[in-house]
Amino acid sequence: MRDRRTIRAALLLLPAAMLCGVPLFAQEVPADPASPEPPGDRPAVEAENVPKHFIARLQIDSPRQIIDPQRYIDSPGFHKVAAEAGYRFEIISWSAGSDFGGLGEVALVPIRDDADPNYHAVFEQIANRLQNHLTTINREKSETRLDEARHRAEEAENAIRELQAKLRKQRLDLAARGVMPRGLEEQTARLHEMRLTLQVDLAGMRARREEILKHLEAQTDRLLEAQHRRAAVRIRFLEKSLEVSEADYRRLLEANTKTPGVVPASHIEQAKLRVEETKSQIDSLRESPQNEGPGGELLVGLTRQLMDVEIELAGAGARLEILDDFFKTITSQETRTLVDLFESLEREVHRAEQRHEAARDELVKIERQNAELRLPEVRIEEPREIKEMEKPEGRGGRPWWER
Repeated sequence: MRDRRTIRAALLLLPAAMLCGVPLFAQEVPADPASPEPPGDRPAVEAENVPKHFIARLQIDSPRQIIDPQRYIDSPGFHKVAAEAGYRFEIISWSAGSDFGGLGEVALVPIRDDADPNYHAVFEQIANRLQNHLTTINREKSETRLDEARHRAEEAENAIRELQAKLRKQRLDLAARGVMPRGLEEQTARLHEMRLTLQVDLAGMRARREEILKHLEAQTDRLLEAQHRRAAVRIRFLEKSLEVSEADYRRLLEANTKTPGVVPASHIEQAKLRVEETKSQIDSLRESPQNEGPGGELLVGLTRQLMDVEIELAGAGARLEILDDFFKTITSQETRTLVDLFESLEREVHRAEQRHEAARDELVKIERQNAELRLPEVRIEEPREIKEMEKPEGRGGRPWWER
């Protein structure tokens, strides 16, 4: 008759025995057990036959902003390490730390009779594998974040280049119209003031021209009357001179006719030239009496003044026409649309520069974090064995290995 305590210990090993196919008993349990023996008559249970379980505290220090270590503790790889050593890996409890990593309790449950007795080494293998796994993931996550930050910074820089190119083209379009990108209202007001000033100047020039014209006409009339009078007097004088010259010329011809050679031919020729010159002067005065006497300088001066005023009027009129065309251009709806588009592009460039600055700051921060990356540390603390007879209670009064 076997002790009932031995039967209870065997039942506790039933799950492990079913997994490994190891027979639980060397002998069969009688179908009709005898009545329980008194406590004083039960044989003592040997310590080496009591099933053992091993528990340890698992401490993980890892930056949680990159990864969450708890997601990777219960991965199949760690169960494989435990199974190769003849154990089942169990997570008893886990609590995440406030800043980094976390703390929990893990256990190794024997599933084979030939389980590795050095459970400390098995715990260390699991810890090393977990640390290598978390280190690789940390580095990959950090590099991924760094690549994404670089990509965002590059996209922001490219966006600024594109917007600045559009802004330069828009500025050239406005410059071709003679419009300043900013201050269109002030430019329009100044242009309107210039037009008014030029219109006042034109009115003054026109009045001055009319005054010069009237003065020139009056002076011309008076001068022509005086010149005609002087020309008439001069003509009468020249006519008398002509009569004398003709008489002298005839006298010389008659004398030379009566006595050939008495008058030199040169004298006769000079007398003839004086007659012709006098006739020419008379004809010239009759054709252009205004050239006789002083007063032409005054007309010339007035004429020059009039020409200067006409030139100024022509220049001012051309400037006013240009200003009018320019005023129509800058006050047109098309120009207003271009200026609004330019101002909108400027605001977009400003926002893009802010986004680029934020992306650069984020990139610098992530580069510094990547350079100072804190790699995870995994430690196994206080590994120990727990016998079934210690009966740690769990949910529903059952030990954790029976849950």
